[in-house]
Amino acid sequence: MREIKFKEYVTRHGTVMFYTLAEYSNYIHLKDNIICQFTGLQDKNGVDIYEGDIVSHAKESSMSSKCTMIGKDIVTWDRYNCKFILGVGDTWGMIYKKYEVIGNIHQKHEDIK
Repeated sequence: MREIKFKEYVTRHGTVMFYTLAEYSNYIHLKDNIICQFTGLQDKNGVDIYEGDIVSHAKESSMSSKCTMIGKDIVTWDRYNCKFILGVGDTWGMIYKKYEVIGNIHQKHEDIK
């Protein structure tokens, strides 16, 4: 079972706070703050992947081990199918890709790799 964690962007101070589910209910969250849930997965560097993260990935061809495409997608919650997805409908369970967190939609664009 995956650990339930949250990342909160405190817009007033420009800081980020991390919570477990038990800690989450002990804090007052301002309505301007942005809260993102942990997906249960980590990228190739061991970084936790949260909703709203921008990840880069390389898809490998089934014919060879060479990368055929490098892309960037945003991790989102599909509320109709109750699962995390990449971009527009790419199934999140495709773990053959080598994901790397390169930013978050809540960051300034110049901060993203």
